[in-house]
Amino acid sequence: MSPINPDAWRLFRYIKSDYVKAYAKLGKGALTLEALSNGLTMQALREEFEKRDKQ
Repeated sequence: MSPINPDAWRLFRYIKSDYVKAYAKLGKGALTLEALSNGLTMQALREEFEKRDKQ
């Protein structure tokens, strides 16, 4: 794998290390809010799938 130029911008393709760096920089409060937000999104998706299955 070739090294990525830090000054280069990407349109669509991100590499795994981009996400690792972002989560590593989060503080405890921000990480808690991220987890809560993800949980609420998952709950909303589950409810939508259940509604769709009842139809």
